[in-house]
Amino acid sequence: MFFHGIHPGFRLSRIPAIAVACFFLFTGSLFALPDTRGWIHEKSDLPLHPDLITGTLDNGLRYVILPHHTPRNRASLHLNVQAGSFHETDSQQGLAHFVEHMAFNGSTHFPPGTLIHYFQSIGMSFGGDTNAHTGLGETVYHILLPQADADGLEKGLLVLSDYAHGLLFDENEIEREKGVILAEKRARDSARYRTGQALRRFLLPGIRSNERAPIGKKAIIEKGDRAELLDYYNTWYRPEYMMVILVGDVEPVEAESLITKHFAPIKARAPERQIPEMGKFQHKGDAFFHHAEPESGDVSVIIATSRMLSPRKDSIRSRKESLTLQLGSMLLRHRLSDRLSDPATPYTRAVAMADIQHETILSTRLVAISPQDKWEASLSLMEQELRKALTHGFSEEEMERVRREALSRIDRRIAGFSTTPSRKVADEIIRAMNTPRVFTSPEDDKALFADFIENMTAEDVLEAMKEAWGDDHRLIAITGNTGIDDHTALSRMRSVWKESTAIPVAAPDMAEAAIFPYLPEPEKTVQPLELISIEDLEFATARFANHTTLHVKQTDFEADTVRVLLSFGPGRAHEPEEWPGLSLAAPALVNLSGTATLDRPALARALAGKGMSVEFSVAQENFRFTASARPEDFSELMNLLRHRLLDPSFRTEAWELSRRWAEQQDRRMDSDIAATMQHMAPSFFASFDPRFSRPKASEMDEAMRLAAENWLAPAFRDAALEISVVGNVNPDLVIEEVGRYFGDLSRSPRKEKIIRPLSFNQGARATYWVATQIPSAQIRIGFPTTGLEPMEESRGLSLLARVLSDRIRREIREKQGLAYSPRSFHQASSVYKDYGGLYMHTGARPDQAAMVRKALMDVAEKLKKEGVSEEELRRARDPLMTGLKERFRNNNFWLAGVMAGSVEDPRQLDRVRTLESGYLEITTKDLTRLAEKWLQPDRASSITVLPVGEEGL
Repeated sequence: MFFHGIHPGFRLSRIPAIAVACFFLFTGSLFALPDTRGWIHEKSDLPLHPDLITGTLDNGLRYVILPHHTPRNRASLHLNVQAGSFHETDSQQGLAHFVEHMAFNGSTHFPPGTLIHYFQSIGMSFGGDTNAHTGLGETVYHILLPQADADGLEKGLLVLSDYAHGLLFDENEIEREKGVILAEKRARDSARYRTGQALRRFLLPGIRSNERAPIGKKAIIEKGDRAELLDYYNTWYRPEYMMVILVGDVEPVEAESLITKHFAPIKARAPERQIPEMGKFQHKGDAFFHHAEPESGDVSVIIATSRMLSPRKDSIRSRKESLTLQLGSMLLRHRLSDRLSDPATPYTRAVAMADIQHETILSTRLVAISPQDKWEASLSLMEQELRKALTHGFSEEEMERVRREALSRIDRRIAGFSTTPSRKVADEIIRAMNTPRVFTSPEDDKALFADFIENMTAEDVLEAMKEAWGDDHRLIAITGNTGIDDHTALSRMRSVWKESTAIPVAAPDMAEAAIFPYLPEPEKTVQPLELISIEDLEFATARFANHTTLHVKQTDFEADTVRVLLSFGPGRAHEPEEWPGLSLAAPALVNLSGTATLDRPALARALAGKGMSVEFSVAQENFRFTASARPEDFSELMNLLRHRLLDPSFRTEAWELSRRWAEQQDRRMDSDIAATMQHMAPSFFASFDPRFSRPKASEMDEAMRLAAENWLAPAFRDAALEISVVGNVNPDLVIEEVGRYFGDLSRSPRKEKIIRPLSFNQGARATYWVATQIPSAQIRIGFPTTGLEPMEESRGLSLLARVLSDRIRREIREKQGLAYSPRSFHQASSVYKDYGGLYMHTGARPDQAAMVRKALMDVAEKLKKEGVSEEELRRARDPLMTGLKERFRNNNFWLAGVMAGSVEDPRQLDRVRTLESGYLEITTKDLTRLAEKWLQPDRASSITVLPVGEEGL
């Protein structure tokens, strides 16, 4: 969710997943649709990004070019069609998306069945480097070019120009693609999707977008013919509605010339059609809405307003107005979130949002996720918190926190823009053009808005919040697994609302100031005993006398970030046998607890504006803190990690909150196909080893919390440390700061870790049923393989999985139309000796699950018998090699894939040294041998998840 008018890359705060889950209906091009033709910056007082090159061809087609050097020698290329499902007629619902699918099924220069092979031949992967999406107001085609030279641009622009005016709409391909689209429709169907559809109609009555979900209607898709598809295509894929977006390591003059060459000949192919009217609505008074969704794992409680405004253009004034409103939402969000540390809080997640969408609709909302038996208490609490904020406003301490956070994010945007990946920058430009908003630079954002934020007062925010929320109406919605009928729910909602609004609200008690750091500073900086330079991999290792090891690598991959991984102690592989699932429950206990001195809300207040992130996890081989910060805050980040180690907390209230989350997951498992597969598949293939299953909420009692504390605390207190640091930071400074904050800690020597063996569940079948009305199934088949070593074998299996995935796509998706995104992948363990699996996974219609399973096995058997061709090897390896070049310029790769863990497994360094050469040395003979060796049908196991009532496999 982006603020109205603010540069799309400039977020004042991260929107929690709850906002996405409950209010995805408000994101993207959902209302509309303002006329996006022409250039918005020509009508605004906002400055366009100075490096952005814009142009308009004689036929009206526009282009945007931004020279950008991350990643090097690559370019992100897009055809942005500013028309989507909103523009469909009643008889075309779903055809905008259908047209998008047909772009991959035959065009002037690429006959049916050849385009994906073409992408693979130039080193691109289907789905990763090339894809498309359809929204209400846009259809966008994406190509991440492996080479940004003239030849690479020529190849990419040829494809985009075919998308723009050269689609064939072969009737045989149309019929075949219907099955794929219907499979995608099944895959996207969910309780969340259905709830979103219902909420749209309640919150925005009479708006055209309510009836224009991009996936469309089944009957229209089934009847879709060439004439209807051509009508939509020729009407809306016209030059003035299309835009070429190019961001990358390109020469602008050359790029403009090539764009002109490929797109200037395009002409309108049908009469212009008027953009449909958006519709109107007006809410008055309080309105209540209940949408029962038994397949949801929880209940969503929503308080909202929606009102239509006079159209307003993007301007400095509109951005300042929206900024004020957004800081108010941040303040309210912090209050709602801070209450989670109180066990009496009835909800488990909550968020506040407010924004102006597409110039004409002001939306405000509070959303909370609640257990089934707590929604009434959640509704009452949210109503009172909202009224409390609107009545009494906010304190200066609260304001200072959000000011610091907002200003910090502006500064990080400036520091990090040059190393933001071109695809992400291109996406931001596309969002700006389709909103429409002026695409401004981070530097201009700071010049225009930093002082405004710095001087914003609590009174300014309160005034904006009162105006946004107003007094003319409230929209109160309860959705999800309420367990009651509409009449009962609405009656109880009205009663709760009436009682709550009658309760006076007092100004909130302000929290005490949180002080950090609070532990004594170390008395001295300890020097390492040994400093080893790993010259070929360009990093250094420092060993300290207290058994702490540091790896540090200086990079320029992320200008604004230094990343840290602190690993210690045992891991998931060493989970106590008497406490199954403990390793999967432990991270939330640590992350929700803060420190012993500062609980999570207090710690967040103390660190506001620092942009530091610290998260605890339990990896297979050890405990981990994964952290990041601005380079200038590296010393404070080390101090924060020291505090987390020396002053840990395992709070009862944190455990209780995580237990309530687990309850909601358990309920999802009862009715969600994908959630059940995600939970059960790892355990099933691992012979139901308890280390691969999270505990049920009913098992998460106080005894289990104590067991987690007893397992974690000794390692926090005493275990040897391995600290890996990578980023835009001076290695000498890193060594000094690590020596200061960790060199004096008393730590025991590393001990040999005994790992219980793990065995693959061979030749087994399992079916799980869930109580759902959604006609969908999921199937996963696994062939037992080997671990990460020998490296030649596991690399070959990874390539073999790519070949198998390509065959599955062609057979299951393109030829038979049985599934939307069937795939294959290989997983090899570096921890469990000889443990690995080559998997095939897909969704399916429940009544076709057995047929699809057989089809998957047939593809694998055919590959085993036929072997791998040279063309298949090339199509699998070339995109992989393109990706490897990117990986070497990725901080996380060096952090978690190379340096961390190299103390216990020095072979990691040799693996990275031979990464490219190892894959290049693999031959078709090698892959054919691996297929014959590992694709053994009698050893394969399969897990299927079906709706209740369907016959098992």
